[in-house]
Amino acid sequence: MQLRRVTYASRVLPNVAPTDLRQILGLAEVLHRRHDLTGVLAFTGRHFFQVIEGSVVEVDALLNLIRADVRHDQIHVLSDEVDAVRLFDRWYGVFVDSLDVSDQVAAAHLAQATDRELARHIIDTISGANGRPG
Repeated sequence: MQLRRVTYASRVLPNVAPTDLRQILGLAEVLHRRHDLTGVLAFTGRHFFQVIEGSVVEVDALLNLIRADVRHDQIHVLSDEVDAVRLFDRWYGVFVDSLDVSDQVAAAHLAQATDRELARHIIDTISGANGRPG
């Protein structure tokens, strides 16, 4: 099966509370399972970094919901690719506590162009070798 993988970074708005984050993670887990989407949503404290994998139709539908969410802005797509193999075996939500990774996500968010290599580096750092966030 051919799938679409989109990786983006966005800025979390200052008024987002811990309860909002729990709601985001809970809803994301349900939506990803229901629509056979895999990937990771990482929260750094200032940014979201997300990888979404699945059918073109399902990824597009989720991206429309994400773009309409008022808890973040300045969505910057780092890569949008078609592949035959998933990088993740399911969906993961993680809190990033590494300053190095947080800085990489911030730099990716500020980039003016797509950067597949930077996106892949961050994915590898967050996920480890087997598609499971570490």
